Amino acid sequence: MSSRKSGMAVTVVIAASLLAYASAIAKPFPPREGCRPVSKIEFNAAKREHLLKSRARVYILTGPFWRRQHWHCPV
Repeated sequence: MSSRKSGMAVTVVIAASLLAYASAIAKPFPPREGCRPVSKIEFNAAKREHLLKSRARVYILTGPFWRRQHWHCPV
């Protein structure tokens, strides 16, 4: 019975690690059509210069706090 529990625990750990790996390498989808990914440096520069929103473009931040994606989208 004990070996069965340990085998189940190993299976759960392997499944969780594979799921985490798959989500880590998944390519993020743009929030809408026409958006392109930008670097964090470019996003922060636009933020510093108050250019996150303008008539021609908008910068969007998506994703969970531990894995942010930065986007540049036309309006």
